[in-house]
Amino acid sequence: VQIEKICLDTKGQIWLATAGKGLMSFNPKTLAFQTYQQLVPSKKILNVYATSNNELFVLTEDRGLFRINSARTTSYQVVIHYQVH
Repeated sequence: VQIEKICLDTKGQIWLATAGKGLMSFNPKTLAFQTYQQLVPSKKILNVYATSNNELFVLTEDRGLFRINSARTTSYQVVIHYQVH
């Protein structure tokens, strides 16, 4: 697994942006890995960022930017509108 970025959230969960396995987490208490393909439908994750209120922002190579709620039950694709002059 090629790891692009590593991020620690406010609850101590370690998040891995991977090229090939998608978004993954590692729980240091249980030593368990988990994937989140259902929340971020891409295996090409470029970056992951945890906010102070424990939301995640996940940047993919092929599907854009996603925001995941702190309960890790819902994700939203972030749409950015811009105009070229």
